[in-house]
Amino acid sequence: MNLPEQTKTGKTNFDSKIDWPVIAFFVIAYGLAWGLVLVFNAVAAASGVENGLTLMALTESLELAPIADQLAVPGWILYVLTRVQDFSFTIAGVVVTAVIAGRAGLKILGKKFNPRLASWRWYGAALLLPYGLFGAAALLTIASDPAILETINISLQSLWAVLFGAQAGLIFYMLLRGGMGEEPGLRGFALPRLQLRYGPTIASFIIGLLWAGWHLPVYIQSEVVSVIVSLLLAFSFSFLFTFFYNYARESLWVVILLHAGMNAGDNAFEVIFPGLIDTDWQIPAYLGLFLLSIILGIVTWRRSRKQGFEVTAIM
Repeated sequence: MNLPEQTKTGKTNFDSKIDWPVIAFFVIAYGLAWGLVLVFNAVAAASGVENGLTLMALTESLELAPIADQLAVPGWILYVLTRVQDFSFTIAGVVVTAVIAGRAGLKILGKKFNPRLASWRWYGAALLLPYGLFGAAALLTIASDPAILETINISLQSLWAVLFGAQAGLIFYMLLRGGMGEEPGLRGFALPRLQLRYGPTIASFIIGLLWAGWHLPVYIQSEVVSVIVSLLLAFSFSFLFTFFYNYARESLWVVILLHAGMNAGDNAFEVIFPGLIDTDWQIPAYLGLFLLSIILGIVTWRRSRKQGFEVTAIM
C-alpha cells in the first residue's frame, strides 16, 4: 500500500510517465456524468418531456410535481441519479483512492475536511469573493435601472431560499451540489497528484480543460458564443481554485464554500431582487472572476518557481 507523499520543493520525478490513477479518475467521472445524460434522454422520451436536459433541470430544482404522473421513472429515483451525476468527481476520487491506497488514502482525504486547516480569513475570502462581486454587479444594474429596487424581497422565505433552497441556497450547493459533489475529487485527489508531477500551473491547466469539458452536455443546447464563454470561464476558474486550495492549506471546506458561492450567488441576488431576472446583470461579476483567476494563477506560478509548494497527494 502506497502512502501519501509531501513535497516542499516542487515537482517530483515519477517512475511512470503516465498517471493511470488520474486517468481512471477522469474516465469514471466522465462515464458517470455523461452516461446519465443518456439515461435522462431515454426517460424524457418515455415521459413526454422535451429532452433529458430539461428533465435534469426540473429534477435538480425539485420541480417535478406538475409532471409527476407522466414520469416513466419515480421522481425520487431521478433525483438520486442527478446526485450521482453531480457527485461523479467525488465518487471517482473516493473509488480510485480506495483502490490505490486503501484506508490510509481515505484517511488522508478525510483529513482535508478538517475545518481547522485554514484560518477564518480564507473562509471569509471564499464567501465574500463571489457574493461581493455579484453584489457589486447587482448594484451597478440597479443604479442604471432604479425600478429594480422596488422588487426587493426580504423575508424569512427569501432568507431560507438563499441558504437552503434548491436553486439559490448556499448550504444546499455546498452539501448537495457542486461543492461537495466536485471538490473532494478534483482538488482533494486529482490536483495534488498533478501538482507533484507538473507543478500548479500545468496541473490547473489540465484540470481546467477536463473540468470544462465535463460540463459540455449541460451547454450543448446553448448558443455557440454562450458555450464558448461558459467553457472559458470554467477553465479559468481552475486557477482560482488552485490558489485557494494551496494557500488555504489544502482545506476542502474552503474550496467547497467558494464553489457553492460561485454557483449560488447570482441566483441568491435574483431571489432578493427579482427585477434582475432576465437581464445580463451578472456579466461584470463573471468578468471580475475571470480576471481574478488569471491574476491569481500568475501569483501561484511565480510563487511556486521561487518558493516551491507543499501538497499532500494520495499515491
